[in-house]
Amino acid sequence: MNKSKRWRETHAERVKTQQKNWRENNPAKRKAHRLLRAAVISGEIVKPEKCITCAATKPLVAHHHDYSKPLDVHWICRSCHAKEHGIAVGVKKNFAKGEAHGSAKLNAVVVGEIRAQLGQVSIRELARYYGVSEKLVRLIKNGEIWKNV
Repeated sequence: MNKSKRWRETHAERVKTQQKNWRENNPAKRKAHRLLRAAVISGEIVKPEKCITCAATKPLVAHHHDYSKPLDVHWICRSCHAKEHGIAVGVKKNFAKGEAHGSAKLNAVVVGEIRAQLGQVSIRELARYYGVSEKLVRLIKNGEIWKNV
Protein backbone atom coordinates (compact mmCIF):
# COMPACT_ATOMS: atom_id res chain seq x y z
CA MET A 1 0.00 0.00 0.00
CA ASN A 2 1.45 3.38 -0.95
CA LYS A 3 1.88 6.34 1.39
CA SER A 4 -1.03 8.37 -0.06
CA LYS A 5 -3.47 5.50 0.25
CA ARG A 6 -2.41 4.82 3.84
CA TRP A 7 -2.88 8.51 4.70
CA ARG A 8 -6.37 8.56 3.14
CA GLU A 9 -7.35 5.44 5.10
CA THR A 10 -6.08 6.78 8.42
CA HIS A 11 -7.72 10.19 7.83
CA ALA A 12 -10.96 8.95 6.26
CA GLU A 13 -13.24 11.50 7.95
CA ARG A 14 -11.00 14.41 6.95
CA VAL A 15 -10.87 13.16 3.35
CA LYS A 16 -14.65 12.76 3.29
CA THR A 17 -15.13 16.34 4.56
CA GLN A 18 -12.63 17.74 2.03
CA GLN A 19 -14.35 15.89 -0.81
CA LYS A 20 -17.76 17.16 0.27
CA ASN A 21 -16.46 20.73 0.48
CA TRP A 22 -14.86 20.44 -2.96
CA ARG A 23 -18.11 19.14 -4.48
CA GLU A 24 -20.10 21.99 -2.90
CA ASN A 25 -17.58 24.66 -3.97
CA ASN A 26 -17.04 23.37 -7.53
CA PRO A 27 -20.41 22.40 -9.04
CA ALA A 28 -19.38 23.21 -12.64
CA LYS A 29 -16.23 21.11 -12.40
CA ARG A 30 -18.12 18.24 -10.81
CA LYS A 31 -20.76 18.32 -13.54
CA ALA A 32 -18.08 18.37 -16.26
CA HIS A 33 -16.30 15.41 -14.65
CA ARG A 34 -19.54 13.41 -14.42
CA LEU A 35 -20.53 14.13 -18.03
CA LEU A 36 -17.08 13.23 -19.33
CA ARG A 37 -17.00 9.99 -17.31
CA ALA A 38 -20.41 9.02 -18.74
CA ALA A 39 -19.24 9.79 -22.29
CA VAL A 40 -16.14 7.62 -21.85
CA ILE A 41 -18.16 4.74 -20.38
CA SER A 42 -20.75 4.92 -23.19
CA GLY A 43 -18.01 4.99 -25.85
CA GLU A 44 -18.96 8.45 -27.10
CA ILE A 45 -15.40 9.54 -26.28
CA VAL A 46 -12.43 7.21 -26.68
CA LYS A 47 -9.52 7.75 -24.33
CA PRO A 48 -6.26 7.66 -26.30
CA GLU A 49 -3.28 5.45 -25.44
CA LYS A 50 -0.66 8.25 -25.29
CA CYS A 51 -0.30 11.69 -23.75
CA ILE A 52 -0.89 14.34 -26.42
CA THR A 53 1.90 16.49 -24.95
CA CYS A 54 4.79 14.08 -24.41
CA ALA A 55 3.53 10.84 -26.04
CA ALA A 56 4.06 8.89 -22.80
CA THR A 57 1.98 5.75 -22.31
CA LYS A 58 1.47 6.44 -18.60
CA PRO A 59 -2.08 6.57 -17.16
CA LEU A 60 -3.83 9.60 -18.63
CA VAL A 61 -6.11 12.23 -17.12
CA ALA A 62 -8.53 14.57 -18.84
CA HIS A 63 -7.60 18.25 -18.72
CA HIS A 64 -10.44 20.76 -19.17
CA HIS A 65 -9.51 24.19 -20.47
CA ASP A 66 -13.14 25.28 -20.12
CA TYR A 67 -15.55 23.51 -17.78
CA SER A 68 -18.54 24.86 -19.73
CA LYS A 69 -17.43 22.45 -22.51
CA PRO A 70 -17.28 19.20 -20.52
CA LEU A 71 -16.42 16.92 -23.46
CA ASP A 72 -13.67 19.18 -24.82
CA VAL A 73 -10.60 17.79 -23.05
CA HIS A 74 -6.95 17.09 -23.68
CA TRP A 75 -5.79 13.66 -22.56
CA ILE A 76 -2.45 14.08 -20.85
CA CYS A 77 -0.28 12.21 -18.34
CA ARG A 78 -0.18 13.32 -14.69
CA SER A 79 3.23 14.97 -15.14
CA CYS A 80 2.02 17.11 -18.04
CA HIS A 81 -1.22 17.83 -16.19
CA ALA A 82 0.72 19.18 -13.21
CA LYS A 83 2.83 21.31 -15.55
CA GLU A 84 -0.30 22.55 -17.32
CA HIS A 85 -1.81 23.71 -14.05
CA GLY A 86 1.49 25.20 -12.96
CA ILE A 87 1.46 27.30 -16.10
CA ALA A 88 -2.23 28.15 -15.68
CA VAL A 89 -1.81 29.48 -12.14
CA GLY A 90 1.60 31.07 -12.71
CA VAL A 91 3.80 28.96 -10.46
CA LYS A 92 7.08 30.72 -9.73
CA LYS A 93 10.53 29.17 -9.56
CA ASN A 94 10.95 30.50 -6.01
CA PHE A 95 8.30 28.86 -3.89
CA ALA A 96 6.91 30.56 -0.82
CA LYS A 97 8.47 29.46 2.44
CA GLY A 98 7.61 29.85 6.09
CA GLU A 99 4.37 31.59 6.98
CA ALA A 100 4.09 32.92 3.40
CA HIS A 101 3.44 29.36 2.22
CA GLY A 102 -0.26 28.67 1.73
CA SER A 103 -0.34 25.61 3.95
CA ALA A 104 1.92 26.94 6.73
CA LYS A 105 0.79 25.90 10.20
CA LEU A 106 2.99 28.38 12.08
CA ASN A 107 3.55 32.10 12.05
CA ALA A 108 5.84 34.40 14.01
CA VAL A 109 3.40 34.71 16.93
CA VAL A 110 2.98 30.94 17.30
CA VAL A 111 6.74 30.37 17.08
CA GLY A 112 7.16 32.93 19.89
CA GLU A 113 4.60 31.01 21.96
CA ILE A 114 6.47 27.74 21.34
CA ARG A 115 9.78 29.30 22.36
CA ALA A 116 8.24 30.71 25.54
CA GLN A 117 6.98 27.26 26.54
CA LEU A 118 10.18 25.34 25.77
CA GLY A 119 11.56 23.88 28.98
CA GLN A 120 8.16 24.06 30.70
CA VAL A 121 6.30 21.79 28.27
CA SER A 122 7.75 18.75 26.49
CA ILE A 123 8.59 18.91 22.80
CA ARG A 124 6.10 16.11 22.17
CA GLU A 125 3.28 18.02 23.87
CA LEU A 126 4.10 21.22 21.97
CA ALA A 127 4.16 19.33 18.67
CA ARG A 128 0.78 17.73 19.36
CA TYR A 129 -0.79 20.97 20.56
CA TYR A 130 0.33 22.98 17.51
CA GLY A 131 -0.20 20.12 15.04
CA VAL A 132 3.41 19.96 13.86
CA SER A 133 6.19 17.39 14.06
CA GLU A 134 8.51 17.02 17.03
CA LYS A 135 11.39 17.59 14.61
CA LEU A 136 9.99 21.01 13.71
CA VAL A 137 9.76 21.99 17.38
CA ARG A 138 13.38 20.85 17.88
CA LEU A 139 14.49 22.93 14.88
CA ILE A 140 12.77 25.97 16.39
CA LYS A 141 14.36 25.24 19.78
CA ASN A 142 17.85 24.94 18.26
CA GLY A 143 17.41 28.13 16.25
CA GLU A 144 17.80 26.29 12.93
CA ILE A 145 14.58 27.80 11.57
CA TRP A 146 12.63 30.92 12.47
CA LYS A 147 15.87 32.50 13.70
CA ASN A 148 14.59 36.08 13.44
CA VAL A 149 11.53 35.52 15.61
